[in-house]
Amino acid sequence: MKFITADNVKELMSKQSAPAISLFMPTHRTSSPPHMQEDHTRYKNLIREIESQMKEQDIDHAFQKEATAFFEGLLDDQEFWRHQHEGLAMFFSKDVQEFFNLSVTVDEFCAVSDQFYVLPLLTQAEENQEYTVLALSVHEPKIYHGSMYSLEESTIELPTDPETAFQIDEMHINKIQPRGVRVRQPNTGTAPGIFHGHGGAPREVEDDQRKRFFKLLDSIIASKTDTSLPLVIIGVESYVVEYKQVSSHQKIVEQHIDGNAKNTDIAALHQSTWDVVYEHVVMKRHDESLNTFGELIASNRSTTDPKQVEEAAEQGRVDTLFTATLAHTTDTVADSLKAAPKIIFPDGNDAFKLNKNALNVFEQGGRVLAMTADTMPDQAATAATLRY
Repeated sequence: MKFITADNVKELMSKQSAPAISLFMPTHRTSSPPHMQEDHTRYKNLIREIESQMKEQDIDHAFQKEATAFFEGLLDDQEFWRHQHEGLAMFFSKDVQEFFNLSVTVDEFCAVSDQFYVLPLLTQAEENQEYTVLALSVHEPKIYHGSMYSLEESTIELPTDPETAFQIDEMHINKIQPRGVRVRQPNTGTAPGIFHGHGGAPREVEDDQRKRFFKLLDSIIASKTDTSLPLVIIGVESYVVEYKQVSSHQKIVEQHIDGNAKNTDIAALHQSTWDVVYEHVVMKRHDESLNTFGELIASNRSTTDPKQVEEAAEQGRVDTLFTATLAHTTDTVADSLKAAPKIIFPDGNDAFKLNKNALNVFEQGGRVLAMTADTMPDQAATAATLRY
């Protein structure tokens, strides 16, 4: 099973030949028997649809038999179905048998054509933002590396706490006499001393050591991680504020995740951190691209005309292609009422026209974005900003 990268898409397209079969379906991350049964039923229905399309197109009988055997052969592969994400993309042709995990759910879709339908892969490759996570704490802070697909704890070693980092004797700190406190010792007798003043030095020392500790963490992150990546911080708000004050990192995501990561499982951490990156990094780039579209209207370097988009894509003039291939909906296979992004497909021939445009843009180094219908310029099905 592969994750989607630009290089993987290029490799896939370099090996395709007609007839080419594409299949997309939503799947469940959890491999419970009911979920696996639901995925199997959906998959079987898509196989029957592929068989029907091959017969209608009078595809070579030997190819039909080989394709059916390939798809049906996965039905009993329990290991295959246990390791799914939100969606599955499958491709089959004479020299290709490929599978890709999708990080967002997807409508059911299958097609037998002269080329693979890879538009969802192109938009996913554009959105696959790597990022760093700092689980900020004064006791056992951790660093993670994430992407749209997974989150893994880093092998970078961090000091476990300020005392260890600075070799501080905690008992000694607690014995430090408060600054500004005067103690009047009696000359005789056993009467206790009388204390005056406000106290607070142990707290001041603790605050100072914590800030020094955060500065040390920041220097380790600066020297041992890729600081061009967004940094998501998990921690209590007061600590996050302090860390930002001493940090030199230029890519800290404004929105932090409040709380302690220590007792949270890795899957939940990935979901919460990716949600922040998707909203505050990926979607921010989309918004910036839409702003650029508006700015270029006056110079005729943006268009929603389908013919102009197609011609510009063929000529390599498209910088960014916008496609209405995303929905935010509760209509998913997930056991949740929360709206989630979902890949959708244009109707009929429009799907492969858009697919062809997207491939032309991708091959010429342009960007391909999946947008919801309500965010598309002029609510068009496709739009583009042009290089010239």
